[in-house]
Amino acid sequence: MARKEPPQLTDPYATGSAPPPAPEPRRSGPGAPPEPAIPPPARTPSLPSHPELRPSGSSIGTPLPAVVGAPSPQAEPTRAAPLRRWPKIVAGALVAVVALGGAALGGWLWYRGRPAPVLPVDVKSLPESTVAVSRDDGGLWILSLSAKELPPEARWANLAEQVCGGTDVFRLLMRPSWRFARLKLADAFTERRQVSAALACGREMAKHVEESAVYRVTVLLPPNKDDKPKRLEDGAPDRAAPPKTAEVRLQRFGRDTLPDTSRRFREVRDRGGLTGTRCLSFDESSRKTECHDYSQATARLDKTGFWLSGPYGGVSTLGRDFSPNGTNRVDGADEWASLAAPLRPHTYAALGTSDAFDDGFVFHTGFGYGPQIDEGLPEVMGRLSEIVRKYKARWTLADDVDLEGGALRLELVAESESDAIDLLLDFREWHAAFRSHVEKGEQVKDLTADEDMKRAERDYYEVLHEAGKKALVDATIERESRRVVLVATVTYSDDDKKKIEAMHEVASSRAATAAKVVFALTEGDKPDESLLRELGGSDFVEILRDPEKARRELGREPDKRRE
Repeated sequence: MARKEPPQLTDPYATGSAPPPAPEPRRSGPGAPPEPAIPPPARTPSLPSHPELRPSGSSIGTPLPAVVGAPSPQAEPTRAAPLRRWPKIVAGALVAVVALGGAALGGWLWYRGRPAPVLPVDVKSLPESTVAVSRDDGGLWILSLSAKELPPEARWANLAEQVCGGTDVFRLLMRPSWRFARLKLADAFTERRQVSAALACGREMAKHVEESAVYRVTVLLPPNKDDKPKRLEDGAPDRAAPPKTAEVRLQRFGRDTLPDTSRRFREVRDRGGLTGTRCLSFDESSRKTECHDYSQATARLDKTGFWLSGPYGGVSTLGRDFSPNGTNRVDGADEWASLAAPLRPHTYAALGTSDAFDDGFVFHTGFGYGPQIDEGLPEVMGRLSEIVRKYKARWTLADDVDLEGGALRLELVAESESDAIDLLLDFREWHAAFRSHVEKGEQVKDLTADEDMKRAERDYYEVLHEAGKKALVDATIERESRRVVLVATVTYSDDDKKKIEAMHEVASSRAATAAKVVFALTEGDKPDESLLRELGGSDFVEILRDPEKARRELGREPDKRRE
């Protein structure tokens, strides 16, 4: 999500100031009467504000000739003073230099401020097993607060979890009504020193962020020997197990090594083009660290400036199969590039193959954020994934939805126009079933974990959910050559915006308190209990005092709620 305010342009010439005084009278000869001075116009029109048009305009306040076409009066011969022109030439040169410098600065700011490319590197440098890529310009968004509105401690905690093998304590503190958040907080506080070490690592990495854009690359993992075809029912043909995938996070940091962090985040042998590889291990008794495919891992990708984080299987695959010279034979490399190019202006963009279709695109509208869960929704979305795989369609997703509204555009690209016609019919049939499902709401039930949710927070989630649901129900589905395009437009009423603003005020106050707790933990200190009580009442205080007891009381089953 992003907010963009148009720049306010002002005309430096339209000041409304009084015109300059008339020039002194001139005499054409000894004793000759002075010529009458012609005053300038009462109001001189302002010049265009574009810098390229300014040099060609007249000076403001230049007197007009007394008679058009009249010869100039004879003046006494005077001695030429060529040196007097130099100040004007120097002044003109300085103006030109300033104008060119301003244009260059404006161009540089535009270049730096434009969205990053959708593909992190040349597509032929990515592993041949790549099936999806996404890019998020913001990379951080918590309870109506964007990255620019959050305190620095939010970034520390985020990087502590994403890169340093720790826990995003800030995000958990911002959600005191979620039992799942309280449970994870209790898990973290059982090893408070390790939490502090990871937060210190996150704070140091935040100092070296070179690019705010966060990329995610999804790769196929090799199948295990134990993977066997699944049989749906007796007599039905065997069906191969779905492909295993892993999503790897990429972000550029100007640092070659990872700072000291939690002792659970152990160094392991580097593979391929990786350095500084670490893996999260909970078996502290073993001297040898064993990383499984889905163990949390971090490593630096050589010659790119990117740090990778995610499942160890995905991190090692990307490092091993990455080609710095762009010599990989990626299937449909030209189509990858052509699909990615028009996505660049969008705040969030993603594209991929049918093996990794993002059936969670509906959540980008805010749908699904209400204080209820829909147990039948995964089955409905699974049908759309099957349709995409049926036609082997590539897909793109462009998300410009923020808290002011916006549009979501999903494109399914078939292999031929005839396939696109059939895909359109199947897509519309699925959309009709989706509308029927969400309008009936037969399999929706309240979450008991949210009974103590504050009214402002509950209203905020309901606004997002209802606006997203309406956008998806009213979405248009059309065909453009080989592409089948769904467009969902999210809008908020004035009453909705008031509820969003109320949540924004609550979140801003909560973030200021959570930042103090995270800062204390980063410094290795015990947080003040009064701050925890302000955030989560006595529950948070008990978690800090006795996290083991809190874990037993909360139980191990997490909430069925999408983060």
